Amino acid sequence: MGISLEKLDGDQWVVMQLDLQGEGYKQGIQVGDIVVKIDQDDPGVYPSVKKWRKVEGATYLEIVSPEEVTRLIEIQPTPFLQNLIHEAPQVLLSLAFWVTGLATLLKRPFILHAQVLYWFNWIVAMAVILAPASARQILWGRELEIIFFSIIPVMLLKLITVFPLERKTTIFDWSIMVFALLPAIAILMLLFQITIITISDFLMLAVMLSVVIALSSLVILMLKIRNRKEKNQVAIILSGLTAGLSPFIILTAVPVLFFGEPVLNPRFSVMFLLVLPLSFSYVIINKYLPDGKKIFIAVSTFLFSATLAGIVSSIFIMLIFSDYYINQIIFTQALFAVLIYVVVKEGISYLLYKKGIAGIKASGAETEKLQSLQVLKVVNKALFFNLEEEKKKLAREIHDGPLQLGVELSRRVKQISQHDNSESHIELSELADELNFQLRSICTELRPATLSDLGLIPAVELLCQQLMERHLINISLGLDNISIEQRFYEEIETAAYRFIQEGLNNSVKHSGSEKVIIKISLEDNMLSLSLRDYGKGFDSKLVEERALQEKHLGIIGMKERITRLDGRVTINALPGKGVLLTANIPV
Repeated sequence: MGISLEKLDGDQWVVMQLDLQGEGYKQGIQVGDIVVKIDQDDPGVYPSVKKWRKVEGATYLEIVSPEEVTRLIEIQPTPFLQNLIHEAPQVLLSLAFWVTGLATLLKRPFILHAQVLYWFNWIVAMAVILAPASARQILWGRELEIIFFSIIPVMLLKLITVFPLERKTTIFDWSIMVFALLPAIAILMLLFQITIITISDFLMLAVMLSVVIALSSLVILMLKIRNRKEKNQVAIILSGLTAGLSPFIILTAVPVLFFGEPVLNPRFSVMFLLVLPLSFSYVIINKYLPDGKKIFIAVSTFLFSATLAGIVSSIFIMLIFSDYYINQIIFTQALFAVLIYVVVKEGISYLLYKKGIAGIKASGAETEKLQSLQVLKVVNKALFFNLEEEKKKLAREIHDGPLQLGVELSRRVKQISQHDNSESHIELSELADELNFQLRSICTELRPATLSDLGLIPAVELLCQQLMERHLINISLGLDNISIEQRFYEEIETAAYRFIQEGLNNSVKHSGSEKVIIKISLEDNMLSLSLRDYGKGFDSKLVEERALQEKHLGIIGMKERITRLDGRVTINALPGKGVLLTANIPV
C-alpha cells in the first residue's frame, strides 16, 4: 500500500507519507488525506497501523480529503505474474549476495576473509528478501527484517577489519562494540513503540555512519600502504563500497531522512549493492587486480556522469513541468540512459575487436607477446642453470677452503688435547667438530657431491639420514621399478633432488610432522616423486601467493625447475591434514 499514518487532532489518522510506487498513490490518495476506515474497522485497531503506523494488506479504505470529500477506495489484488516481475530484482539481488558469499567460502573455506564475507552476504540477502515479506504483513516479517538490517553495520565494519589485511585498531574495536548494540536497541524500540525517531530512519542513520567509518578507514589504509598489490586490493574494495552504496545513500537514504521521499524508486538504487559482494569476492579469490586504480576511476566517472545527467535533465524538466513525479521519472531515465550508453559502447568496441577491425594491431601484439614468452623461457632456463652452477662453485670453494681449514683445526686441537686434557681443550675440540659438521651440511645443501658422483637415489638416502640425525623425524624412502644405480641427465637429477630437498625442509621446519614418506618410481619413461607428511598442513590454493608475499621462493623455484623440464608438480594440502607433494618428470 505504501501509506504511513499519524494520529492527529483527537482520533483522526492523517496520511503523512506516500510511497510513489505503492498502491495508495496509484489510487489517488494524497498526503493530508484522513483515513476514516480500513476494512470497515477504525484505523487505530488495524494491525499494521497499530504496530507500524502503516497501511498494508487492506482491501477497502474510506478516505476524507482536506476539502471534506469522502471517497471509498477498493484495492484490487495484484496479479501473481505482476507481483513476480515487481519483486524479481530484489529476489535476484538477495540470491546474488548469497551465491557469491557461498562460492567464496567454497573456494577459500579456511580463510577468515571468506568466512566473514559469507556471513555478511547472508545477512544482507536475508534483509533484502524479507523486505517484501514485511510489506505484506507476513508473520514476524518486519521484525526479522529490522533485526537483520540492524546487524548489517557491525558486519560491514567486521568485514573491513580483515580486508585486505587483518588489523585491529581502537576505533574499529569501539565502533564494532557500539554497533553491536543496534539489534538490542531496535528490539527495544519494537517492544516499547518508541516514536522519537522511526526504526527505519534510525537504522538508515546507523548504516550511513558505518559506511562513513568504513570508507574513511580504507582511504587512510590506502595512504599508508606502500605495497602496490595491497594498495590495489584496497582500491578494489573502496571502489566496490563507493559504487555499491553511493546510489542508495544519495538517492534513497538521505532524501528519505530529510525530505520524507526518495529521489527515485529505491529498487533501482538498491540494485547497485550487487557491486559489494562481487568486488569483495574478487579480492578474496584472486587477491589482486593488475590496476585497481583504473577500476576506481572508471566507476567513479560513471557514477558522476550518470548523476550529473539526471540532475541536469531534472532541472530542465522542472522549468517546464512542476510535477515531482514526472521529475523523478526523468531523473531515473537519465541514469538508465548513461548506463545503456556505457554498455552499448563497450559492446560495440568488443564486437569490432572480435571481427578483426583491430586485427592488425592485435596480431602485432600477439606476436610480440609470444616472442616475449620465448625470451622469458630462455632467460628462466639460463637463470636456473647459472644458479646451480653458482651453488656448485660455492660448495667447491667452501669444501676446498674453510672446510679443510676446519679439519686441520680439529686435528690440531685433538693433538693438544692428548697432552692437556683440560675442559677448555675438550670444548674447543667439540666446537671444531661442530664447525666442520655445519660446513659439510652447507656444502651438501648447496651441491651434494653424492648427487654428481653416485646419482639421485644415494643422494636422497644421504639427505634423509642427515635430516634424521639432526631432527626428531622418521623418514621412510620407498623405491618402485628403479634401482639405486639408476642415473639420469644431470638437469633431471638436480630438479628431482631439489624437489625432495625443499619438501623435506618444509616438513621439518613448518609441518610439525614426526613422519615423512618418500616414494620414487619410474614407469613409461616418467620419473614420479611423492612426499607425504602428517603435520598441520595449509591451504594449498594460497601456497604460491603466500610464498611470493612472504618472499619464500622455495616452492616457486621447485615448480619452475620441474615445469621447465616439461614436468608437473601437484600440491595437495589441507589445514590439519598434512601435505602431499607429487612431481612427474619425463626422462
